[in-house]
Amino acid sequence: EFGRLRGKLFSSILLHSAKKFDSIITVSNSVKDLFNQNNKIETYAICNGVTVDPIKPDMLFTENGVSFVYTGSISNRKRVGVACQAFCNAKAIDTHNKLNSLTVVGDGPNYAAILKEYSHLPYIKFAGRVSDVRPFLRNTHFFISASASEGLPNSVMEAMALGIPIVSTNVGGIPFLIDDKKEGVLVNKNDSDQMSEAIIDIIENSPKEMIANARKKVENFSWKNVRNKWINLLK
Repeated sequence: EFGRLRGKLFSSILLHSAKKFDSIITVSNSVKDLFNQNNKIETYAICNGVTVDPIKPDMLFTENGVSFVYTGSISNRKRVGVACQAFCNAKAIDTHNKLNSLTVVGDGPNYAAILKEYSHLPYIKFAGRVSDVRPFLRNTHFFISASASEGLPNSVMEAMALGIPIVSTNVGGIPFLIDDKKEGVLVNKNDSDQMSEAIIDIIENSPKEMIANARKKVENFSWKNVRNKWINLLK
């Protein structure tokens, strides 16, 4: 989010400041590994918690086709344009005409540019900033994320809590949440062609077990489990 130069400066300051503390608590194992490489102090990973709602009905295949959603910031790091282009590519090769729409929920510094490039397409919809993403999640089939880097994104966990399989780049803490072809499909970053193939793959071949797998995996990050980890650490 900071740009390469400012990002390196911020990371350097953060890593230097961390040496003043007895221990560090991070939100993902990937961030924990980053601190472990640069510091000789105890580092723990306690992930963010997520509300695990009652699972939605099976919506994978309906008369209205299959829908995708993205929720989150629209910034350089999130590569929302890559996700939009991948969906366009997938629409072009969707021989069974299953793909219905991609809804982009969120705002950010790149919002205007992405809106200008893709809003003319009837199958890409923009909701802008909303106070509650759950209505959008409850009315979709798959979640898509094209981020260039991640910790352990709440947006992905919120989708998985509703049993929504994920198409995502294989970056940061994402592989900690998603095993390829189990809770979703993982692709290389900045590769809209590979992501479009993954979109087709998941709608054509996605076993319904993915719904249960996504839900089961994210139950490890329920607020109750996260609270217990904090209690055990602070004892």
